[in-house]
Amino acid sequence: MPPESRHTSRMLMETLDRLRSGVPEALQGELDFELDLFVSRLELLEAKSRETQASADQPPPTAPRFRPTRSSSDTARIRSDLYVFLRDDLVYFLQKIQSGNFDRPAGFPMLPDLSGDIADILRELRVYAKPGARDYSASTILERWYTALLQDGPLSTRAVLQYFAVYRSRLYALQDERPFLFENPASLVRHLIRRADEGDLQENAAPADPSPPDAARPRGLHFEQIYRAELKLREEIHMALLRHHAGQYENDQRRLDYLVAKEIVSNLSTDFITQLHSEFERYYEERLAAQARLQAQMAAEKDNLDRELRHAARLQARSIQKELPADDPRLDFALWYEPFSTVGGDYYRVIPLEKDAVGIFVADITGHGISAAMHFNTVVNSFEKCAAYLDRPDKLLRKMNEDLYGQLRDHFLTAIYVRLDFRKGSLDYCNAGHPKGFLAALPDAAEGDRDDHTDAANDRAHSEDGRSRRRKVRFLRPNGKVIGAFRKAEFPRQTIPLYDRCRLILYTDGISETFQADGDQAGSDRNYNLLGERGLLDLFDARTTGWDPARTLAHVREQVGRFQGESAPEDDRTLLITDIYSGASER
Repeated sequence: MPPESRHTSRMLMETLDRLRSGVPEALQGELDFELDLFVSRLELLEAKSRETQASADQPPPTAPRFRPTRSSSDTARIRSDLYVFLRDDLVYFLQKIQSGNFDRPAGFPMLPDLSGDIADILRELRVYAKPGARDYSASTILERWYTALLQDGPLSTRAVLQYFAVYRSRLYALQDERPFLFENPASLVRHLIRRADEGDLQENAAPADPSPPDAARPRGLHFEQIYRAELKLREEIHMALLRHHAGQYENDQRRLDYLVAKEIVSNLSTDFITQLHSEFERYYEERLAAQARLQAQMAAEKDNLDRELRHAARLQARSIQKELPADDPRLDFALWYEPFSTVGGDYYRVIPLEKDAVGIFVADITGHGISAAMHFNTVVNSFEKCAAYLDRPDKLLRKMNEDLYGQLRDHFLTAIYVRLDFRKGSLDYCNAGHPKGFLAALPDAAEGDRDDHTDAANDRAHSEDGRSRRRKVRFLRPNGKVIGAFRKAEFPRQTIPLYDRCRLILYTDGISETFQADGDQAGSDRNYNLLGERGLLDLFDARTTGWDPARTLAHVREQVGRFQGESAPEDDRTLLITDIYSGASER
């Protein structure tokens, strides 16, 4: 022996003698146990060193003091014994659950949820007998393992079964013949990844229901859960082997068997963790690549959609009346037309019918944005197809309803059509479920008589000097069903006499349904105030009666913007102001 080795051995023996002398007699047995394990580890290292050198055709070293026999490194026998040990522990635990002797901890699934799967696992292990009357008081590796796992929260049935699979993978790794799922650690990890994906899909597809507890939801295991569970399982198996071999060290062979078994368990665990990292890394790389492809596809589709929307907007712009009639001294117009997005579902037309008549049409396809705009051309074509009936508001809307029935799918059309007859000094209209229009007298207008079938209202406003005055307003209320939803519908025509000077206000619900968010609250708890038809009418106060339509419209837009605040528009907006001078040949 080299001098350095002799010196190290002498120092080691002196240290051991000093430690032994300081340990109470009651603990001498435990110290002897630890020393025996230490010596056995040295023997195991020596055996490995000799086998490595022999495989390299190198001459074996001088025989050490503790030379292990070949049977001490009989790994096949130890692996077989380890398989039986772990298998018996699993069977005992499963039968303990079946027999009703398992003291189910809080957060562990109920037996009925596991009974079928437990029976399948026992048949897989070739255990067909029902659990007998035996002592089930002993604790098992799995029982202690699940207790440790429950410290992180309740376990779903899915999670418990997946942890069973992790344990069985350790069991079958000790045999040459294995079920397909446990052919290698990688196949099991891929199975766990698929199950996690399935659980996420089920959870995302299920309607939001806070009633089931978290443990009952079909969630799969993810990387961190599997990794931490594996570390806990390795620790539990090591402790179980130590308890199993404690007090049975009749010779050096028993100590060496324990160390070899422990090393086998550690190596299998390391292999599993390596595959766990590898497969999850591959999985996330594939997910990232798939996400990148999906994003690229979505970007391409968005570009296509943007191009189609721009094209649709150009086509829609051709159908939108850009210039309102300006050559009739009896009429003055101002228009606010604002689609919700690139395209919209609001439509309007102002059409001179003959020398003494003008038709005004305002319509709104339900919905907004693309969903409404898809049917825009259908409505435009229908209006143009029925243009022969522009002198008959009731017949125009009836013909449009017959034409559009079934063409708008789950949408429908609200519309109001007004025919101004200057020769008779009257206004004929039909309102198909559309927001009511307003006909307001302007200063110096003759009061005129009210018709019984119209709704007259006195709306209080304030003049610029603060004095209150009364303003006569007639409402063009809905008097017919919406268009396109019913096979047959009638639209009664109403007639209102015109003042010498009056203002007609027609709009879509994107104006009246402007919302104002309560600034004192945030998120889903915010309160929202609605402008409403009354609020819109109030914006046309006494000052605006002396303004022309363009100035009045600018004022109304400013007030709507102030009311809206930071809230975003939620629909297409159309507001048409028409000042009517029925008694004048020129302004």
